[in-house]
Amino acid sequence: MQKIPTNPLNQILGIYLSDGGCTTIPASSVYPSTTESHSQKYSFLWKRGRVLEDFQLSYITKGKGVFQSKQSGLVRIGAGDAFLLFPGEWHRYRPDPKVEWAEYWINFNGEHAKRFVSSLFLSSRETVIQVGRNEALLQLLIALTEGMHSDPFFNPAVAAAQGLQAIAHLVPAINSEGDGGTA
Repeated sequence: MQKIPTNPLNQILGIYLSDGGCTTIPASSVYPSTTESHSQKYSFLWKRGRVLEDFQLSYITKGKGVFQSKQSGLVRIGAGDAFLLFPGEWHRYRPDPKVEWAEYWINFNGEHAKRFVSSLFLSSRETVIQVGRNEALLQLLIALTEGMHSDPFFNPAVAAAQGLQAIAHLVPAINSEGDGGTA
């Protein structure tokens, strides 16, 4: 998958999407697969982990596995969980090889994106968010990833606004967790 060129207008607006996609890993498969559609910049090995330049919002729609970052430690993840990766933060994650795995993600950055994430009190220490089944978030991520890679009329400014909308879908779960409830 090719990285999306950054539109100068979005840099001025303070948010831009740089990549997005979907990964489905059948049960009993190797992860990351050698045919996975990540560019070299985004590929990784479990032993090494990786560090991204951008934020990444990932939403797990099927399966279970583990996530680890320098700040959060090792955390179990599963369908209905989202995690927000911060720029410059070492991390790694992988599915349980016994079950099928599906995830959608968008990579984004910019000054407005940083302020927005900060205003939601999102932290690299508590990066996994129990969103639950959220059809609106899923449909938004599907539309964004398909549009980025196949729509000749793809509008980066609209995509940036939809990226903020995707992040905003985390707010009810964050508020619920902050109140001691569960999402």
